[in-house]
Amino acid sequence: MRGLSPRAAIRVHRVATRAGAAVTAARAGTQRPPDPSSSPDFTADDFPVEPGLQCDIVMKGGITSGVVYPLAVCELATTFRLRSVGGASAGAIAAAAAVAAELGRRSTLPVPTTATASTTATASTTATASTTATASTTATTATTPTTATSPTGSTAPPAPTPVQAVAASFRGPGPGADALPPGFLGLARFPALLTQTQSDGRSLLFHLFRPQPQARRLFGLLSAVLEQKTAMPAEPSRLRRLRAVIAVVAHATTKAPIRSLLGVLLGLALAVLGVIGLTLRPDTAGPVVIVALVLAVVVGLVACVVGLALALLSGVLADLGRLPSVGFGMSSGRGADDTALALTPWLYRRLQELAGRPYERPLTFGDLRPDELELKMMTTNLSRAQPMPMPWNDDVYFFEPAEFEALFGPVVVRAMVEHPPPLPSGPVAALTREVLLRHAGSKRPFPRADDLPIIVATRMSLSFPLLISAIPLYAVDNESNATVAYHEALRARRKERPDATAAGLAEAVAERPVFDVNWFSDGGLTANLPVQFFDSVLPTRPTFAIDLAPFSDDHPRSPDERDNSYLPSVNQGGGHRRTARWAPKPLSALFSFGLSLVETARTWVDQASLTMPGYRDRVVTVYQDGAEGGINLAMPPELVTALSQRGRFAAARLVDRFGPGEPGWANHRWIRYRTSTAALSDWLAAFTKGYTNQQPPFYDALLSDPDSQPCYRVSGDKLDAIRARTRGLQAEVVGWAADPADAFTANRPQQPPVLRLVPPPDGGS
Repeated sequence: MRGLSPRAAIRVHRVATRAGAAVTAARAGTQRPPDPSSSPDFTADDFPVEPGLQCDIVMKGGITSGVVYPLAVCELATTFRLRSVGGASAGAIAAAAAVAAELGRRSTLPVPTTATASTTATASTTATASTTATASTTATTATTPTTATSPTGSTAPPAPTPVQAVAASFRGPGPGADALPPGFLGLARFPALLTQTQSDGRSLLFHLFRPQPQARRLFGLLSAVLEQKTAMPAEPSRLRRLRAVIAVVAHATTKAPIRSLLGVLLGLALAVLGVIGLTLRPDTAGPVVIVALVLAVVVGLVACVVGLALALLSGVLADLGRLPSVGFGMSSGRGADDTALALTPWLYRRLQELAGRPYERPLTFGDLRPDELELKMMTTNLSRAQPMPMPWNDDVYFFEPAEFEALFGPVVVRAMVEHPPPLPSGPVAALTREVLLRHAGSKRPFPRADDLPIIVATRMSLSFPLLISAIPLYAVDNESNATVAYHEALRARRKERPDATAAGLAEAVAERPVFDVNWFSDGGLTANLPVQFFDSVLPTRPTFAIDLAPFSDDHPRSPDERDNSYLPSVNQGGGHRRTARWAPKPLSALFSFGLSLVETARTWVDQASLTMPGYRDRVVTVYQDGAEGGINLAMPPELVTALSQRGRFAAARLVDRFGPGEPGWANHRWIRYRTSTAALSDWLAAFTKGYTNQQPPFYDALLSDPDSQPCYRVSGDKLDAIRARTRGLQAEVVGWAADPADAFTANRPQQPPVLRLVPPPDGGS
């Protein structure tokens, strides 16, 4: 390790021997481990209570691609304390698990006497056999708060008081024997848990997407297609494709036997009659009769195929027609109760365990605040065509407890009902709100950020269209005639009875407001990798992002999982957008063209951000093929294990570049300074041009005469301050334009960002 400082040498040795990052191993001159798809298990020593560095992280959506993230987050947690975490769709699940683990990092919970499953073991009926016992029966006492300055330049928070110990086994439904230890040791077990084989031979990951009764047949058909897709070789023959089609059709036929029989009945009858005619034909039958009988057999067989296809298609359309009644999704994320194996109750329980919290008190966004943790998730309000980061503090939305109990269970709903938003501070606004709450019927106000259970926001972000049901919230339609009449009647009654209580006014007003349903779906529809989360002009800590992309000619699959990810190592790296290469066959090209239309409309903002300087250098990309992640619910255990290891090695690249003594953080901050000041220089020049090129002088006239201001008027001492500060800004602009005028813009990074007025991230409410 010649040429390295002692600190850097320690880091290189640690990463090379524990995580096996290829670039570090090459620098240190060490040999790679014999198995390129594995790495040593995490231990308690890997996760210091207070790491010296801090970071933020944002993760991309991708349904089952989320298996990439648990070990990646754990790898980052060995060196960084997570402060702000965000994501969309499956990335939101990973974000919730990450903050829960960070919250539980300093917990003194007795670790359940279970095994920490080997992350490299493939699951089978004995998936937890490869485990390492970890038990702790003592709780440490609080330490004296201290502060420390991290290498990133930020001040580390005081050492927290340890979380009070609670029972190792939760009192909620389900056995406690497999409870996870709090913190990142628990998160590291996720891949092994997800690959555990269930009684039907399928993995736990598959069973988490439990179908609703109305969609079981449709979900079964989807599962059959996905299983054939997963088993398909990279370059299948026509015979192999035909076998897959036959297998799917056979599955669909067995699930709809009566419909299938009716579909083939006419063709089958014609074919049978033709066969009978050929068998019993008299010797005197001429060639015309024979041809007619043969034609009847052929037409009958073709009619059977067409009839069966139409019958199955009509069945699929009928099943799709049932989805609106169950939230537009095959799976609600929950079974009949919280004891059923399904996504939402399973994830809720695991989040509580990772954070070291009792089952009966849902983990909320407010629980993160004392530990200076922040969590953001993206969801999409389809009814308003609006991307919305969660959580929010707008008192706009209401929920139906009965609907939410079917989605989240009674424990979560009770917590939401018991923590409504506070009433407005003004007496009139408070009274109006109280009356509205009485007229909302069974609906209850959606909690504010601090009181919102994290599981609710996570589920609202993961509502992949048609697979996982959307979430209904309700908002008052203030533009409907009925609501306008309601507000007018309320104002009139309030004037008539100024001393009336909310109950009295609610009884006196006969009109009722109209509540519109707002359907919330997958956050990845509008921002699948919201890299703008936690961003700042001059960051005080790095904000990492984990992207997902398909293998390509530029980045082909490698048998070594350490090579199946990419992080720019030079400032020019990552500056080009990925190019989708369409298949040459006409139908395949047409299908690819259609997918690209949707993908471009959905992700162009994300893709533009990923290539900007000051962004791209902290985005690591994990590559996948068509059988990995995405909607592939039936991935075999070895594939899940490979993906999770791939994520860990990708995170090791970030740690190696931005860790102690490494150049990444200093380089990143300098690039952000250059791009920010260059963009500000351009903005100031545009501001001066727009201000001064008004003939006659427009803004000077408005600032000199308040009465001439058309709206949003300002006067008095505030107007005096505006005049003075505008003059100061103009003088400052003159200084920025002085020679050399291009001081900030010369030799700036290519593809620079611009400063402009844009809508707020949530689109406003």
